[in-house]
Amino acid sequence: MSSHFELQNVVLDWLKTQKVPDAQAALYVRSFFAGLGAIGVAVGRAGQSIDVADYETRGGLNEACRIQLEGAGWFGQINEALWAIQARGNALSEATKTG
Repeated sequence: MSSHFELQNVVLDWLKTQKVPDAQAALYVRSFFAGLGAIGVAVGRAGQSIDVADYETRGGLNEACRIQLEGAGWFGQINEALWAIQARGNALSEATKTG
């Protein structure tokens, strides 16, 4: 959860550098993330998966952002963080069993 809000805060901080008023930036960013979450929930309830290509224009801004993040290893870092969280949870579980 904290990572989700940190991402929003990074976007909000960037918008401040662009002189977007705080209230306007917050409403836009929070609504944007909420809308994307609602799409994800609806797709999941329908038993479908999300094809990211459906949410970007070839050669467009969304594709450029995703490619930039992918090239920087951003998505791979999330995967590594999830493995680290699982390992920590496993270690805590084992400690409570033996402790």
